[in-house]
Amino acid sequence: MYLLVFLIGIGVLGYYLARTSFAGRVEQRAGRVAHAPKRWSENLADWWRGRFGKPPPADPFIAWARNQGFSNFPEDFNSWLASLSPQESHEFTLALQDYTGGLGFDLSSLVDNSLQNKPALMQVYVEAVVIYSQAYRRAKETRQKAEKTVTDDQEAKKSKEDKKTAEKQVSRRRSEIPEMAEAITTS
Repeated sequence: MYLLVFLIGIGVLGYYLARTSFAGRVEQRAGRVAHAPKRWSENLADWWRGRFGKPPPADPFIAWARNQGFSNFPEDFNSWLASLSPQESHEFTLALQDYTGGLGFDLSSLVDNSLQNKPALMQVYVEAVVIYSQAYRRAKETRQKAEKTVTDDQEAKKSKEDKKTAEKQVSRRRSEIPEMAEAITTS
């Protein structure tokens, strides 16, 4: 009987803790802890490559777009592409390959110049790349703003919790002055 009451009590306590703000903090910490090994491994791999390895080879699409395909793309695309780091350009290329694969396009056909004799098809490929790059940039900027807002909110909440409000007390001097004045006048 006592065991049943104990188990029910533990269940109620667990439910209460899951529904309080404690659960939100635990969830945030668990998310950070879950992603930490991945970040550490990426940082270690970047450090190792920087110290001892060769820089990663440029993706064929990025190399083509920066050299031979430069004239096919608008200026803002070219400047954005030039501003990407090797890792960012690799991530963009992977995402672009998924996108063009979903459209039924083969991104490598742009690179190997098999579309030189088909200008209309090449224009369609280029437009698809430009449109996707705009959406990719907006999504990335929005994600960064959202993450920054979340971290700003967390920092503001933390600083608000850290601040201890001073309780206002009635000054003793002011409360003692009338008594002193009476004492002086009566003597």
